[in-house]
Amino acid sequence: MERILVTGATGFIGSHLVKKLVQQGISVYVIVRDRRKAEECLAEVLQKIVIYQREGSVYSLADFLQTEKIEGVIHLATHYITENSADDIEELIESNILFGTQILEAMKLAGVKKFINAGSSWQHYNHDTYNPVNLYAATKQAFEDLLHYYTQAEEIRAITLEIYDTYGAEDHRNKIINRWKRNIVEREVISLSLGEQKLDYILIEDVLEAILQAIKIVDDVFDKEKVYEKKYAVCSGHFYTLKEIAEIFEQVYHTKLQIAWGTLPYRKREVFEPYSGTEILPGWEAKYSLKEGLQYMYQKEQRKKGEG
Repeated sequence: MERILVTGATGFIGSHLVKKLVQQGISVYVIVRDRRKAEECLAEVLQKIVIYQREGSVYSLADFLQTEKIEGVIHLATHYITENSADDIEELIESNILFGTQILEAMKLAGVKKFINAGSSWQHYNHDTYNPVNLYAATKQAFEDLLHYYTQAEEIRAITLEIYDTYGAEDHRNKIINRWKRNIVEREVISLSLGEQKLDYILIEDVLEAILQAIKIVDDVFDKEKVYEKKYAVCSGHFYTLKEIAEIFEQVYHTKLQIAWGTLPYRKREVFEPYSGTEILPGWEAKYSLKEGLQYMYQKEQRKKGEG
């Protein structure tokens, strides 16, 4: 694919991916609701990408895909929430089901046949093939069911990537590693559970290489198979408890975190060991171990501070 539309381009993975694709010489198009946010988030590549502002019309999007000769879509847009309230339902449905379906319908109308989707490892509570941990994971599965229709009926070749926990430099999400980084400065006590749950963390640089490999796979099968739909895991296969991750973080960042372990209960339907039943993406493996990834992130942040 040489002309790609990216959704979720202002998110952590999406913003890094857009910059990576530009570096690869790929023509990148992004679809956003907030143009100003996109211009701020993607400022360093703004002159090298095309921004399409969502209007809600499937037909106008299809016209855009056709006019710009888009070859494929990487769908990263999502609304993530661990425990929802009734007020979250509309946004979960709109972002995780409706928007993606509008993209697929526009692709059908425009004759665009290549699609890479970001799934969720939270779809496998108790190691079941499908048992959503939360409503977010249920909406991700609901979209995959709709995607199945488009792969079968409209010959859209698709890969869903189950991307495990991610981290890296320039991450502004309220994730635990980012909270620990703030703790180095703020020194406020962080209340956490006992920390026995295991996690599989993937550095953003490894995630980007996985997406590039997925693009290659979809390109390779395009002329060979009319119906193609696969799901692969993007994970290292190495699990660490939250406590172990904190210890490695302390070693790399030369700090002692202010954590009150056991002062919070575990979340409802807490996952204590990541699901390992999905095949890892062929032709890809994580380059960085957790410690190596944290070291890479730390060094990158230190260089940026030096430049500042």
